[in-house]
Amino acid sequence: MPSRRGASVKVSGSVDQPTMDTLRARLQLKPEGRITDDWEQIFGRGEVSTDYGPVKTMLVRNDDETDIPMWNVDLYLEDGLRWAALSAAEREVSAAIEASGLAVSQVIRAPAPN
Repeated sequence: MPSRRGASVKVSGSVDQPTMDTLRARLQLKPEGRITDDWEQIFGRGEVSTDYGPVKTMLVRNDDETDIPMWNVDLYLEDGLRWAALSAAEREVSAAIEASGLAVSQVIRAPAPN
């Protein structure tokens, strides 16, 4: 079933290997990529269960525009999944980020479907 990015939860703080491992574990992400490889962008995939259905998650590093890597957890909704699932997933992802010793700097949401 097709999915679309519903939100991006921006991470604030220094992400090293132990911190990334903790965040992956808290979000139950399947590890991908190596933090020491400059070209890697995706570092884990998984999903958050909500009362409305599962929301897919992806841990992403973007350092294309700056020397300082920007980290975020992207949330993807499958077509037909209730938009309310996004709010529940944002709360769970934000709590995991903070429990990993990081902070949430911003949540960017895509426009709700009509």
